[in-house]
This record gives sequence, structure tokens and C-alpha cells, in this order.
Amino acid sequence: PHGFTWSSIVVCTARLARELLHSRREDITLVLYVDDRHRFVGHAIVATGWVQAARLSSKQIIAGAQACRATGCVIIRYR
Repeated sequence: PHGFTWSSIVVCTARLARELLHSRREDITLVLYVDDRHRFVGHAIVATGWVQAARLSSKQIIAGAQACRATGCVIIRYR
């Protein structure tokens, strides 16, 4: 409805994640927040390492979404 295809969103998301994580060496769980028009509105690293990733809950993700007024998110696990 807004001129975006899922493939273009995936490509943009992958590019943004690569830019944010290019110097990281550890396991990272990253969340990219988008608004209802699929525009990037924020990001957060919600877990580093496998222990934090195993304990990850939706509370951290929802709190970040509320803080930046996002209506959607993409969760990326980087190893």
C-alpha cells in the first residue's frame, strides 16, 4: 500500500543491519523498529552473547517499540 515490496524491505533491513554490526565480533540480537509506513525509526541491541539471547523476552522489544513509537520491528540474530 505504501509502494514498498517485502523484497525491498528485506534488502534495506539487511543493509542497515550490516552497517550497524560490521565491527562486532560477538553474538548480537538486534531489533530494527519501523513505523506504519515501513520507515526506519530506531534500533536496539537487545542481547549480546548466547546467554542473554536465551533469556530474551518480548518486554525488551516492546519497550523499545514504545519508546520510538514503532508499529513494527525486525529482529536480527547476528553470529
